[in-house]
Amino acid sequence: MAAGRVDPISAINPTKIDWIIKVRVVRIWLMPASPSTSSYHGIEMVLCDSEKVVYRHILKECPEFFQISPTVSV
Repeated sequence: MAAGRVDPISAINPTKIDWIIKVRVVRIWLMPASPSTSSYHGIEMVLCDSEKVVYRHILKECPEFFQISPTVSV
């Protein structure tokens, strides 16, 4: 992938593993495991890229998906 190239959300597909995306988190919230418990099933978020494409995703596979200190690049 060329340096500085950013892929839009609409281009993401399962044929490739590494993507460079630049998105804004529009909304983020915790998903409870069930209404009667205080444990959480995952994090749900709404993302928006420069093409104004909105994408909704739930991170729930395993603890490795949750980064405590994500890297930020310009």
